Amino acid sequence: MTENDQKRYPNVRARLRRTRQAPGIPALEVSMVIWLSGARFRVRDDNGRGYADIVDDVAVPRGFGALPRTIEGFMDAQDAARRPARGPTEFYGDAGTGEAIVHPAGRDPWTADIRALAPVAEQLLTGGREATLRPVGEATQLGRRCREYRFSIEDDEAGIAYRSEVRWLAAAPFLLLREVWDAQHTGLYARIEVVELAEGVVTEAELRP
Repeated sequence: MTENDQKRYPNVRARLRRTRQAPGIPALEVSMVIWLSGARFRVRDDNGRGYADIVDDVAVPRGFGALPRTIEGFMDAQDAARRPARGPTEFYGDAGTGEAIVHPAGRDPWTADIRALAPVAEQLLTGGREATLRPVGEATQLGRRCREYRFSIEDDEAGIAYRSEVRWLAAAPFLLLREVWDAQHTGLYARIEVVELAEGVVTEAELRP
């Protein structure tokens, strides 16, 4: 049995709102819907962002998603902020079979590596990571009683050391709020918040491409 075969998601549909502030680029606000049930998931990015930007939301260790590094990158970020979305971008995956599909906004779908897509859907879940953390308090989020956790992420990026400070509000198995801010640059901040959560409502039809 493979790692993918063992995954069993709760039956849940959630809407996430992601906001980010970073120096030199427009503030980002995106809306995303995640469906989970059994071994399958679906993700819809309502802003129609590209595959790489959506995957980088969770793949970039620093916690802020994709950030521009060059003058061209900053210009592209400015252009993207002004460009209207052509429609949503959607991901579908089956952790049992390993099949995954990306359907970009305005383009034909294509198959992808589920190992890259699954973490996007799983950002809704704590993944048991709270067992390694010590709660610092309690709070209410989305009408649910949550435990609050705080921790740091320290590493280097392109040879430059960084430290990201992280705050979680978790009502396991759900991660309802994640805030990240850079310890050295006060203008770099991200907030990922679950604004709608409905359990036991996902149908098989909603999980099919």
